[in-house]
Parts: sequence; structure tokens; C-alpha cells
Amino acid sequence: SSAASRLVASRPDLIELWMPSLDQVKPNPLKGGDKDLKVVTVHGHKLVVRTSSASGFLDAVQFIRRFRHPHITSVVGVGCLQTSQSEVAVVTEFLDQGSLGAYLSRTVELVPLTRLRLALDVGRALQYLHATHNLAYGGVHPDKILVYRDHAASFDENTIVVRAKLNVFHLMTHEQRHQQRHQKRHLYQPKRTCCIPSSGVPNFVPFLAPERRQRMDPPTKPSDVFALAVVVGMIWTNERPHAALYDQQGLVRGDVYLATHPEETFPYLEGKLIGMAPSLSRVLWQCWHVDPAARPTIDAVVATLEQLLS
Repeated sequence: SSAASRLVASRPDLIELWMPSLDQVKPNPLKGGDKDLKVVTVHGHKLVVRTSSASGFLDAVQFIRRFRHPHITSVVGVGCLQTSQSEVAVVTEFLDQGSLGAYLSRTVELVPLTRLRLALDVGRALQYLHATHNLAYGGVHPDKILVYRDHAASFDENTIVVRAKLNVFHLMTHEQRHQQRHQKRHLYQPKRTCCIPSSGVPNFVPFLAPERRQRMDPPTKPSDVFALAVVVGMIWTNERPHAALYDQQGLVRGDVYLATHPEETFPYLEGKLIGMAPSLSRVLWQCWHVDPAARPTIDAVVATLEQLLS
């Protein structure tokens, strides 16, 4: 195909990822995903693909393939789908439980061990990005966290162990943001859906640190820590953050209120975190500090979660 020829000619750094079998399979839409996300089955294994012919797409693929961590989805190949031979597809693993938000919406109540495991999985992924790549994830949200059943740890049908991974696709625009400061170029941007995300949380504002709500500054490590703490609160309570505010104000006015009131940093009242270990609730409240410099590091959050699981 033209896309395959273009890749071979221009991107020898990606040749080892080429999956010729992709053009033999039929793609299906990914439920709750962006428009350019599809699901395919290759040799009996489900995979997720993102397709694009946009400039910058292959640079973004090369950027995200470097991330190797048990709790970040991995790039497993590139290729062309039979339905879109003019586009290149990047392939990642498929996680069978969908997004964290969707999983929480259909789960009555998680046992404390599962809550802690999911929180620690996300924390360790962020710790890896912060320490190994000096990179903030910037999109810590229940739709960017994927959940899967850990069959190796699930001894029988009555013992289901679920774990979490950050979606590596979110990182595809990070390198372009960095390069944009130095040169003008067409940036890759994924096609977004216009519907409410699968989590039922249609906005990102409640997960944004106060310093990012108004200006949408680039993400930082402290803003990741803030967002992680919000996600942990959601895992624990199974309620969306700032639920009372949004019930009273509505979606748009609630977003505006948070953007114009940076001091409103506590997405969950203390009474909502019933049953949470005091050491963890203290860390969450520190993570929600309005001053980024006053928040704990991701190492401190991970250490607290590890201690509770030990």
C-alpha cells in the first residue's frame, strides 16, 4: 500500500514494528473511544488501533513506543488496515474491562484491596514517567485509565483481580507540544468524540489542578499528583468529584466556578472518604493543596499506598 511504502521509505526506525497481518483483519469501532480508535483481532488476540494520515503521526508513534512499564499500555506494532490503506495504524494492547470510569459505573462497590491496587497501579505508572522520562502525563482522568482482569492472579471465577494501566495514546501529543515551542509544524491531534465519555464524567476540569484550570498551562508533576488524588477519591467513593457543585450548578457553570475559584481544591469532603486509612486521607488532602510546591511527590503517594498494601 502507499502508506506501507511511505513508511518503509521514510521511517526505517519503525520498520521493526511493522505488522503485515493488519490488512487482513476487519476493524470494529472501540466502544466509548475516539473516532479514530478501532478494535481488531489478530491471531486470536484483541488489539486496539489508532489510525491517521496526519503529519506528525509517525513522530508521535516513535515517541510513545519508548514507554515500557507494566502499568502503561504498550505499543505492539504499526501497519495498515484493509479499510484505510491510505492511513497508518499504531497498535496497542486491548484491556478487557474498558476505562476505569466505565468500570466504576457498573461496579456496585470495590473491596478495599482492589481500590488500593488500582490506585497504586496508576501511581507507579506516574512515578515511572516522572522519574525515568522527566515527563508529566497530564491527562489523569478515569477515561485515560484502563482496567483489565489479571488472569494470572484470578485463581477461580469467584476471585477476580483487576488492575489498571495508563493509556499510552494520551502521550502522543506530548512531543509535539515540546517541539512547537521551537518551530512551527503541523501537530498530530487525535479525532475526538462529541459524546459523553464512557465514564459518565464528561469534563476534565474537576481533575485539573487549580493552576491549570484557567490557563491550561502544560501539565507538571505536581498537577499529576493532584489529579491522581482526585482519581483515588473517585475509586474510593464511586462518586464523581465535586458532585454537589455540579448537581447545583450544572456542567458548564460548575466548570466556570472551579476555573474562577482556584481555592476550591477539595473534590471530596472528608466524610465521603469513609473507611479510608488515615495515612492515605492525609496524603490526599496534601495532594489537593492549592500551592503546587506544597503537594507531596509521587514517590510519597506511592510509598503510602505500598505501605497499606504490605
